[in-house]
Amino acid sequence: MDLSPSDRLKAFFATSRPSYYKKGDVVLRPGDARSGAYYVRKGFIKDSSTSLDGQEFTLFIFKPNDLFSYSWIFNGIPNEHSFRAISDCIIYEKSRESLLLFLNQNSDILFMVSQSIAIRMRGLLQRAESLATGSAPQKVSSAFYLLADRFGKKSEKGITVPISLTQQDIAELIGISRETTSIEIKKLVDRGIILKSTGFYIITNINKIQKLAGILG
Repeated sequence: MDLSPSDRLKAFFATSRPSYYKKGDVVLRPGDARSGAYYVRKGFIKDSSTSLDGQEFTLFIFKPNDLFSYSWIFNGIPNEHSFRAISDCIIYEKSRESLLLFLNQNSDILFMVSQSIAIRMRGLLQRAESLATGSAPQKVSSAFYLLADRFGKKSEKGITVPISLTQQDIAELIGISRETTSIEIKKLVDRGIILKSTGFYIITNINKIQKLAGILG
């Protein structure tokens, strides 16, 4: 039986030695000399930038089977962001050159990776629109909708986001203060639209959160 593109990409990286990171560990710092291509075997990695006044903004969250360090992989631009584990993680690393050769020889895998990048960019653009024009309630609702859309797992209570996120993590996704984020999350909890169970957020009504976020279907 032929392997899927996802399984073949996993097999390509699995020939390298795994690196293990605990939640909170830094995987890559801005300006790091490491110049590999990275693959998430287990866990979640956040890609963030920090403003001159010290405010952190999360650009992307990478899940199992994702590649990261796009700028270096596809454009040869050295890393300018911070990549940090937001759960315990297993990461594989290959040289940029070997990955590009592999992708050039496997057009279906390259297409799959391109689709993943396009989906991630769509989410970033939606958050950018919310940042530019949305109110605090819209921004927080948008964060939960996009987390559910990108990572959510259906459960008895709704859609569970399988990442243990703090209120600060949510704030860094949408560029507002933790205090404001806390207030808006409480409103959503009080209305029964979201809840937190065993450390994970659950969106109980995805249609309501989408409407509050102002995101079209």
